[in-house]
Amino acid sequence: MANEEQDYLLKMLQELRQFVAQVAKTGDTSGANEALLAVVHAREQLFGKPTSEFGRLPVAEQLAWLAAGESPASARSKCLTYAAMLKSAGLVYQVQNEDRLAASAYQLSLYIVLILAVQTQASYDELRAEIQDLKGKIPEEALNPPVLELLLRGEAEFEPRSA
Repeated sequence: MANEEQDYLLKMLQELRQFVAQVAKTGDTSGANEALLAVVHAREQLFGKPTSEFGRLPVAEQLAWLAAGESPASARSKCLTYAAMLKSAGLVYQVQNEDRLAASAYQLSLYIVLILAVQTQASYDELRAEIQDLKGKIPEEALNPPVLELLLRGEAEFEPRSA
């Protein structure tokens, strides 16, 4: 990903986070609709395509699409940006009292973070706080099998053992 594109995406993500934080702080449901539109726009900018072209693809294919032609560091950055956008959507859905949609957005975000985290101890350590934050937003019984599998794998391989 070119530095200009990466800078643009980081700026867009920061603006999106600020917008979503303001909506969450005020609980303004009319602002929530605008925030969701901003998330959709940001996601389409990240993918460089309309949602209709990638939205129904399996997560692995979406991440492969984001990584295509990118260096490993840029691909990772784009995938983490995508996860952050999904988390933002979850916050907005929460403001709208759409608990099912919020949990779904959080779970997809967690899944993406876990896919990246379980690659190495350093990756897991870097993403540990985000994993715990997202995990706390989803009832454990609602975790989908692939998410739960990665979560358990990460905990087994990378969590510190107590003596």
